[in-house]
Amino acid sequence: MKQKVAILAFYHGPKLGIGVYIDQLVSQLGRQLPEDFKLMLYTNRNTIRNSQAEYSGVRVVQSKMLNLGSIAAVFWSAIVFPVICFLRRHKVSVILTNPVVMMPMRKTISVVHDLNEFEMASKYGRLRTFYRKRIMLPSALSKSAAIVAISKFVKRQIEQHFPRVPENKIHIINNGVEVATVNDSEMKAALDEYKLTPQKYYLVVGRIDPKGKNLYETVELYRKLESLHSGHRLILAGGINDFCRAEAERFLRWIDDQDDLRGKVNYVGYVDERRLACLYRGARAAIFFSRYEGFGLPMIEAFKVGCPVIYNRNCQVLREHAEGAGFEVDESDSEDNLSCKVADLYDDAMRSALVSRMSSVAEKYDWAECAGQFWKLIKAVAR
Repeated sequence: MKQKVAILAFYHGPKLGIGVYIDQLVSQLGRQLPEDFKLMLYTNRNTIRNSQAEYSGVRVVQSKMLNLGSIAAVFWSAIVFPVICFLRRHKVSVILTNPVVMMPMRKTISVVHDLNEFEMASKYGRLRTFYRKRIMLPSALSKSAAIVAISKFVKRQIEQHFPRVPENKIHIINNGVEVATVNDSEMKAALDEYKLTPQKYYLVVGRIDPKGKNLYETVELYRKLESLHSGHRLILAGGINDFCRAEAERFLRWIDDQDDLRGKVNYVGYVDERRLACLYRGARAAIFFSRYEGFGLPMIEAFKVGCPVIYNRNCQVLREHAEGAGFEVDESDSEDNLSCKVADLYDDAMRSALVSRMSSVAEKYDWAECAGQFWKLIKAVAR
């Protein structure tokens, strides 16, 4: 008899980093499905509608309650999902998104993407942050059979904030990274659509979350860069989640109110994978200025297509993953200091020399390898 593995993975709103994670990992898990296992994905309509992956070998089950918002989804994940796993005799359950584990589930693997609510005050608002810090994460870390940290940094966060979690319970499985392959004509068409000139803009990719993604400081960095090398625009690409919508809209209004930013800093909304690849290819550099990240997917995406990255030196995981191939700057850098640090961005020969270094970093992050490590862990837990 085949052993059943249940995967719980869903999100609400636009497809951002977690959506990419679900698409790529679940499709790879299906491709590597061992003969003696069955794989079932429990998800919601929003996740499937936004998916561009082929879940070959995976049975997809949609739950109506997971479509009803965060509160209903928490109830379903905490109460209904474990009951389903018991009644359907699932050997192992894998929770890829918010790890809600309120009942002791001996054979559950929970993925932790970051614990940044411990680093930032009220990251998700007071109530939601309290729930995550004091209820969700402590329960999941204590009641799951194994914990997957998506980077060494996240493992250190777990050890710092939950020192009682046994070290052998935490397994580091790095994300993979995949970027669409686009040709020159496709890139030109995409840039023409946004009225962009190659090498004449900086790109910010990710959720429009001014606090979480340090966007006001990103704009100040852009102002300094423009004073040194004028003629560039700043392009913001990404969706807006409900929990930060009010702050995001306030930030975008603030940009429109600044005389020196109006028409130069543009929000283009959520873009699909192919347009995103085009934007990366055409940018002078991607700017990734968060202070806290769990992995830093846009940095490795940019490296994958040869787009240099300016990142915040205060972000530990970005420093580790850049491996010296990015441009590390500080929020307090003077224009003179900044000029020295980013000079190679404006030298064609030096930019070309960076490509091989960025490529060697990016090639370490492979979804097939990521899925292979998951299957190894699933089999160990299933014993």
